[in-house]
Amino acid sequence: MKCNIYKFHFYLLILLIIHSLISQLIGYGFGQSIVFGLKIILYISGFVFFFLSLKPFKKMSIYFSYYVITPIIALFGYIFGGVFLVGILGSILLFPVYPKEKAFEKKDIIVYHKFQGFLGACCSYEIYQKKFGIFEKNLVDIKVDDADFNENQIFSDEESVKVNYKVYDYSNDIEKDTLLVFSK
Repeated sequence: MKCNIYKFHFYLLILLIIHSLISQLIGYGFGQSIVFGLKIILYISGFVFFFLSLKPFKKMSIYFSYYVITPIIALFGYIFGGVFLVGILGSILLFPVYPKEKAFEKKDIIVYHKFQGFLGACCSYEIYQKKFGIFEKNLVDIKVDDADFNENQIFSDEESVKVNYKVYDYSNDIEKDTLLVFSK
């Protein structure tokens, strides 16, 4: 029984790695809520397996220690603050399980905040389109200075998606309207 549960954990890990690679290469992947749920299951099973494999200097216990050390470092970072604990270590350790934050949703178009770490640059977004209920297609990544997405900025029809947003041109000290059009 214990062996089957270990296999489930590693099969889930392999599935998430393959999903990540495929979604980066072709732009299609599972919906973010499904991926986040699978990551939580992986994380909880890794946390439990750490206590089931507590034997010093075993490769398995070293691997599963990641699932115990990560929340401890996150807790210390939250309590003590600081750039090193929260910004650097938190970004590195929590990147695999950090969920995408939804900035805006309209019909089948979803705009997510792009995770760039806790010390990352501001205002990068990923625009996805829902496909077949459980899948999402990555349409485009955009960087916007001050985005407040609303119903009037994103237009979708059968063939294309149009995103209207403002970009500040620092060299000319002006703000320009930008219309991004891409086909589905």
